Amino acid sequence: MGLLSWLVTAGRDTKRQVFFVWLITWAIGICHLHHAVVGSAEVLAALSAGTVTLPDYGRFLACVVVGNIVGGVFFVAVLRYSHVVRGGNDPETVSVDDLPDD
Repeated sequence: MGLLSWLVTAGRDTKRQVFFVWLITWAIGICHLHHAVVGSAEVLAALSAGTVTLPDYGRFLACVVVGNIVGGVFFVAVLRYSHVVRGGNDPETVSVDDLPDD
């Protein structure tokens, strides 16, 4: 979902923004990836109903955290790498003299 917000913000027009929303939500659905917030609410409700034990909930949270860390780092690294490699623009250089005085 963080990737989705980045891509929608990067979309220059509405068609691209809609495409990015469709693409990411399709990928989440087709890969059976669950959103951490929705999944946590579902498992917490199951815990309250007594169908899930506290250790099961703890394992679920651990998997969610690890998955978000790995996925987030991977997608951010890929996006930033592709931005740098395919960006084509040389990065601006900023000197200390350009910074505002407080």
